[in-house]
Amino acid sequence: MKIPKKYAHLAVEYTGRRLQNFREGDNKAVNIEKAQEFNDVERASMESFFEKAGALSGVDERPGVQFGEIKATLGELHAELKAVDLNSDGIDDKERANMSKAGQVAMKLAESMMTQKPVKAMATQTLEGMSPEDAIKTIRQASVDHVELGYDVARAIMFAHLDNQEGRVKEVYTEQQREIVGVPESNVMNTEHTWPKSRGVKNTAAISDLHHLFPTDKEANAKRASYPFGVVDKVLWESADSKLGVNDKGNIVFEPPAEHRGNIARALFYVATTYDLEFVEGEPEILLQWNKDDPVDAQELQRNEDISRFQHNRNPFVDNPELADKIASSLSTRPVPEKMRAR
Repeated sequence: MKIPKKYAHLAVEYTGRRLQNFREGDNKAVNIEKAQEFNDVERASMESFFEKAGALSGVDERPGVQFGEIKATLGELHAELKAVDLNSDGIDDKERANMSKAGQVAMKLAESMMTQKPVKAMATQTLEGMSPEDAIKTIRQASVDHVELGYDVARAIMFAHLDNQEGRVKEVYTEQQREIVGVPESNVMNTEHTWPKSRGVKNTAAISDLHHLFPTDKEANAKRASYPFGVVDKVLWESADSKLGVNDKGNIVFEPPAEHRGNIARALFYVATTYDLEFVEGEPEILLQWNKDDPVDAQELQRNEDISRFQHNRNPFVDNPELADKIASSLSTRPVPEKMRAR
């Protein structure tokens, strides 16, 4: 059985990012105690990374691997994967046998990832007949125990697997495609929190929730900032089909490309419901329209399915878009902040 390229590269990134997550600073030791919680495959991957970087030969406490060493190890393993994948369609047993110890262990992790089963969608009839308030509680409860991946691991999964098509990743705001191996530097491509960190996400599990993380162009991400989504009447900035500007109520809003608007709507209804966060006044009405104008497509369905393999939860608004109409009026909103008003 061949291990697909995206799973192979994801396993490398996942291991490296998990290792970084258990550090306590640029010059501190890796948190070995917490690493005991890993399953056997992850533990073996960690040990191999430590060994390759020359900082650890087993699971015992020694000076930690530094960021530069982790990054160098990731680069070496990505290069190794490219070199052994002779047919460009996956890593077979013969190629795997010729890889370094660290590479072989990463392939074990890749096999483990391939066998994870997606979570089943919530039956539509479960929510039928419920009041909007009860539906919200049910949706929230379904996600309360989802796996919190951590931001670095979530980014690794997003760039190496979810949004990586044959080595290329498309930015959602400018629709440019770039060749990506591993996690790109921030000057190459950003990770967009569709629900902005400054609007309630920063200190919650939503910081790494893949259901609202998307790859974006650096400039477009900076322009969007924490502004609400809406329809632009007066353009202040634009690139490709994205615009920042003033809407008909005199508020500053960000308008994304038409083909991503439904994805945004369903992602935001998920975050508002799951994490009990407040929309900016006027935003839900726009999102309800976008939910209808840009229906769920096969790619969005597959992304939802794939995320459920790692987080063990789904976005029910992708599985059942009509839910948004049912619960929108019962979600909280707050007045438009002064800083979001055009001067």
